Amino acid sequence: YSMVPRGTDPHQYDPKPNDTQAVEKADLVFYNGLNLETGKGWFDKLIKNSRKEDSTFMVSQGVTPIHLSEKGKESEEDPHAWLNIQNGIIYAQNIEKELSKKDPQHKEDYQKNLKAYTDKLQQLDTEAKAKIATIPEEDRILVTSEGAFKYFSKQYGLTAEYIWEINTDNQ
Repeated sequence: YSMVPRGTDPHQYDPKPNDTQAVEKADLVFYNGLNLETGKGWFDKLIKNSRKEDSTFMVSQGVTPIHLSEKGKESEEDPHAWLNIQNGIIYAQNIEKELSKKDPQHKEDYQKNLKAYTDKLQQLDTEAKAKIATIPEEDRILVTSEGAFKYFSKQYGLTAEYIWEINTDNQ
């Protein structure tokens, strides 16, 4: 069950009653962390109200965070770590580990699926590096509306330019 619908801002999501019910029934609740779900404290309230504090797991554990660069926000972590494929692999490894702990009789299945998924991600990473290598270094600039692609840019040696920084509280 994916709580935040595609195209909806997870920074400012407003949980629906069926979200609360789904969390209450869940054996595990995975969340990104790194300030992604912090807007108005919606995620923490949902977990507390559902009494699921012991069943939550932050999938970004083990990722080296990049911090926001906007003045006054330098201590805040950029939540978009999955945009670096190697971080995506860390996310998948974390999920497999937690699923295997919670459901040990299917551990081999989770490990097999993890290997297949990480193999695909590694292939995608190799292809991206090869394509980006065809761009002259001085032209490797990624321009977006907000500063959400720092992890991606760092992984591929791109200069990230954007109109505004991420605001994890009011996006």
